[in-house]
Amino acid sequence: MKSRLQKKICAEIAASGGAIPFRRFMEKCLYDSDDGFYADAATRLGRDGHFFTSVHVGAVFGELLARYLFEKWNCLGCPRQFDIVEQGANDGMLAADILGWARAEEPDFFQAVSYHIVEPFDPLRETQKQRLCAAGLGASTQWHESLDALADEFVEGVFFSNELVDAFPIDLAQFKGGTWREANVVWNEVRFVMEVGAAVSPLLLDAIARWRVPAIEGYMAEIHLAAEDWMRQVARVLRRGLVLTLDYGWMAHEFYRVERPQGTLAAYYEHQRTADLYARVGEQDLTAHVNFSALSDVGEQFGLRVVQWGDQHRFLSGIAARQLQSGGTLWRDPARMQAWVRAFQSLSHPQLMGACFKVLEQSKGAI
Repeated sequence: MKSRLQKKICAEIAASGGAIPFRRFMEKCLYDSDDGFYADAATRLGRDGHFFTSVHVGAVFGELLARYLFEKWNCLGCPRQFDIVEQGANDGMLAADILGWARAEEPDFFQAVSYHIVEPFDPLRETQKQRLCAAGLGASTQWHESLDALADEFVEGVFFSNELVDAFPIDLAQFKGGTWREANVVWNEVRFVMEVGAAVSPLLLDAIARWRVPAIEGYMAEIHLAAEDWMRQVARVLRRGLVLTLDYGWMAHEFYRVERPQGTLAAYYEHQRTADLYARVGEQDLTAHVNFSALSDVGEQFGLRVVQWGDQHRFLSGIAARQLQSGGTLWRDPARMQAWVRAFQSLSHPQLMGACFKVLEQSKGAI
């Protein structure tokens, strides 16, 4: 029997003549307001959920990001109001770690912070508010349903995201019979399946040419038009400051390798990776690696200059070195210090999270 979400998608397929673009299928699976995977993501995180992020290693990740944000506040001249915008805040744990560190370690910085969370889903907003209010941090935080709702705020500070862009819906195109064709999703009376349709639109063809995707028979190209749209929005919202994007992926020359003909798309259910994108519709996470060139190139067009690109190991190690040199309350508790070091090793070790996660830092009228 079809689930409610399956019925919704089937209705769209029928109304569209029997097929919808893969991008729309992924969007419905993840972001349907009632039945999408992220509509109830607070129950899907951490060790007991479906996926595990740097935040769930412990408070160290948030503390290091807080130190980074404090340093950028200083670089911008310690303004009386410093905006921090987080999109993809999930259950609010990272926001609590960042604000908690600022309150304990740098009270002047904490007083200057105006923390903004962009969150479209009501259940997640409520979870975030409960966590931050319970920690006495709710007064420092504002919520916005979308980037458009934030557009009038004229952000001056840092806009950051952690494992957000990998969940943006992607367009799929396959090189077949000497031409690029769009990958669609159809219902075969039993389940959803992929079907390669007509030639791709000029918009997709332009992206394929820009990223020099190999024209090899059967090659499946993942095109990140939604990520490009997002970067345009971010650039419009940010008046002055930095954009920090942490996620897994590569620049285009590495992303579209001939050795990767089927791309990176995968589903995750209870921490297990599967290639079956059409099972457990709305119950499993769908994700694809990020083409960071799409973010950097679009950013450049809208005034965002790349100032740092590399892996999480290098990024966090630099912050950690400065954190340890500065001392602070960390040194006063040996047991806490040992736990901090263990968590840091998990976050930064090249064979764990340190190499697979990348960091892109872009500046607009700032550093």
